Amino acid sequence: NNADDEADQDENAGNALLTYRLNIHNEVQLDYEHLDMNYDQTDPPQLPRDFNADITRGRYTYHFSPRSSVFAEYRYVNKDLDEESPDFFDYEVHNPRVGFSRDLYENLNLTVFGGYAAREADETGDEGFFTGRLDFSGGYKNLNVTAYGERGYFDDYTSADSDGFYKFWRTGLDARYQILERLWLDAFLFFEKDKFVDRDRNDKFYNARARLNYRILKWAYLSLDYQYNERDSNIPFDDYQRNRVFFRITFEYDVAEKYQ
Repeated sequence: NNADDEADQDENAGNALLTYRLNIHNEVQLDYEHLDMNYDQTDPPQLPRDFNADITRGRYTYHFSPRSSVFAEYRYVNKDLDEESPDFFDYEVHNPRVGFSRDLYENLNLTVFGGYAAREADETGDEGFFTGRLDFSGGYKNLNVTAYGERGYFDDYTSADSDGFYKFWRTGLDARYQILERLWLDAFLFFEKDKFVDRDRNDKFYNARARLNYRILKWAYLSLDYQYNERDSNIPFDDYQRNRVFFRITFEYDVAEKYQ
């Protein structure tokens, strides 16, 4: 960040995912991520924010048939700051959840899950709240659409604002339209409302995005991406509107395909 009063950031992360199908009915999934975040000094100096985070999740799925399944999972988050302060402190989140997925018709799917998240922090005490998500997806000819609603939690320690832990609810639409065999359009639209737990802040977000993709080769494609973002905050001067355009070249290689 070019501003002297905003900290430059150095982020390093690694993750691993393992999915194992025990048999036709039983499936186990494990994933783990470690994040290391460091901040440079600012002028004037800010409170220290360097931290490490570990995120672990385990899920068990029982498949009644190829069209329906139920699952139970447990997600654990541990955030450990190098030096705690009144605004930035250690915490843990325990989040068990259960859900099910069902193919209602040939191109229609419903997935629902819900659970309870408990955050433990010495500075603020324990707090619990409901988390969940509903996805309803369907397709017709060249069009696929997913409508969803979600309630959950996240934290803002990686942006210039670094406002901390918050709860959110979000609703939106994702769509893909296959124009030609090698040409397709992705579109995303959602509204989100955030309530920060450790400070008096509430934000609303309006987001729209469209991406045109063209596959030039089996292992490479081009994409042109437009995004619109708007934030409406109760904090003075923190509202904004933003337009972005991206051009990408993506190269991909399917390792598994080589050994089939």
